[in-house]
Amino acid sequence: MRTASVTWFDRAGVLRQLEDTVSALVVQHPEVEEVVLFGSLATGTPVPGSDVDLLLVLTTSDEPFLTRIPRFMPTGFPVDVDVFPYTRGEIEAMRRDGNRFVTAALANGRVLFRRS
Repeated sequence: MRTASVTWFDRAGVLRQLEDTVSALVVQHPEVEEVVLFGSLATGTPVPGSDVDLLLVLTTSDEPFLTRIPRFMPTGFPVDVDVFPYTRGEIEAMRRDGNRFVTAALANGRVLFRRS
């Protein structure tokens, strides 16, 4: 029996596709103020099997966090994508509370979009 393994991650290709995906996302969802790429793709250290991690900063939302996630998930992307759609208020509260996840994503992430 033969098995296959992925030995290469096309970071440049994923980033090009991500640019198009983010452009479409912010047109479809005007409540998105900012999109921050974080994790291994942002730091330049992806490995085979890496995914795309996106922090989405929303103006507001009446939906609970877990309920809103599916609305922002891209389809047809070549690698897995995890989206974290938090409102500006939720992010500020988490930062005040010392939430390491949000603090690290904002400190080490790469801003892909910021609404002016």
